[in-house]
Amino acid sequence: MEVLAAARLVWSHLEYALKYWPYAAAFVFAVVLPTYWIMEKLAAALREQTGETPGKRWLPWQGKLVGCVERGLYVTAFLAGHPEFVAVWLALKVAGQWQGWKAEGGPAGHIVFNNSLVLNAFSIGYAFAATQAVEWFRHAEYVLVAVPFLVVVANLFVTGWVRKQPRPPERPVTKPWENPL
Repeated sequence: MEVLAAARLVWSHLEYALKYWPYAAAFVFAVVLPTYWIMEKLAAALREQTGETPGKRWLPWQGKLVGCVERGLYVTAFLAGHPEFVAVWLALKVAGQWQGWKAEGGPAGHIVFNNSLVLNAFSIGYAFAATQAVEWFRHAEYVLVAVPFLVVVANLFVTGWVRKQPRPPERPVTKPWENPL
């Protein structure tokens, strides 16, 4: 009798796990995979192009942490049916970094801003693709579950493309009032 009760307990937990594993897989796809493999390569390629190095302007681990948190928040927002959260989050990020983009030294502010846009676009893409895969899985559209990996392919393509671009020549930073037009 105890064996039967144990089997029922295992089955009930297995049934629960099978029902909710796509959600866990979505978080792994959107948060873990990009953070520790793909997005880091793109971020490194973009920093290499701009000549930005760790130091006063940024700490290497902060980008990973923020990206990990924001992709988790994006997945949660999409699953909860509140994609407008993404716009609010991006507005907060832009407002918080506005003065940093205007600061002197290092790469020009618009280059840092553009790099941030590219990385944010991929973060949103990973989160959206992961949540779509959950919906496709729930509706037994198993062939479409592979579609999110197109985001991975696009990310790897862009990373390779960025690495092949010639690095711009070093230019002295001038103040607008010193620029002879």
